[in-house]
Amino acid sequence: MSESLANLSREFQEILEDDYLSCKRLYFSSTNEDKTNVTVEGELGNKGTTAAVSIQNKGNYMIDLDRLRVKSDGRILLEASLKANDNLKFIMAAEDGKQEPGRPLQSFGKIGSEIVLGNTNFNIDIDVVNGPLIKGSLIQSYNSIGKWKFGGEAIVNTKFDENKASRPELVNLSIGGLYKQQSYSVYLRSIENFSTFRLCYLHKLNSIISVSTMIDLNYKLNQQKMIFGGVYKLDSNTTFKGKVDSNAIISGSFQHKINPFVKLTMSAEVDAQGWSSVENHKSGISLSFNN
Repeated sequence: MSESLANLSREFQEILEDDYLSCKRLYFSSTNEDKTNVTVEGELGNKGTTAAVSIQNKGNYMIDLDRLRVKSDGRILLEASLKANDNLKFIMAAEDGKQEPGRPLQSFGKIGSEIVLGNTNFNIDIDVVNGPLIKGSLIQSYNSIGKWKFGGEAIVNTKFDENKASRPELVNLSIGGLYKQQSYSVYLRSIENFSTFRLCYLHKLNSIISVSTMIDLNYKLNQQKMIFGGVYKLDSNTTFKGKVDSNAIISGSFQHKINPFVKLTMSAEVDAQGWSSVENHKSGISLSFNN
């Protein structure tokens, strides 16, 4: 996984976002001897049933097939990469298919590169379909009295696809960083041209209990949001998670590895401000098979 501001918050997302489901999901993944991975997944939610088939192959050829995914709604995604050496990797990604009115899905075609020089990670990609859009990010790592990672990213819409009078537009500019010690981590970043600031904190109380909080401050809309959650690892196979946010939404999840190849996840969400309405409450279940 390449370094980016969003990826720096991965450990916070594992507690506050992952495994909280609002659908019924079946997942099957298998890898054969030549390192080709095939994944089949189906999902039954409030808006109907969706399914997807993904293929991945890395290390056998000059070009790695990072992901080829075909979805039941007609969307096709292709991601591939070419590692020139230990410091340089070229990336290509494209998605196309049926575009239904009112849905946020959008076709794209990206080419880019990732450059790693010591503790510096630089990424740049160009979406030649939309705009074109140019995105660049820089992450610098520094290990001294803990682990520091900081950097920024920018997205510019060149508007070459529009009329000649259109000028390039800065779509997003963000900066942020992560400070990590053995027992705690702190993450701070700006979002949407500094209109929102996100602060995350994670504390590992011991080997089985961790707690985390996330605070979003939107100065443009004068809005605030806070999420507090935790994870409790009963044993190596069983994990409980729970969280509550400033909108009085209470969520919990239970995950259990039935055996080395099968994992069960169940979750529930209730609206403490709307107990009487069944529509305000959600539940989900997932069964994953990995071979």
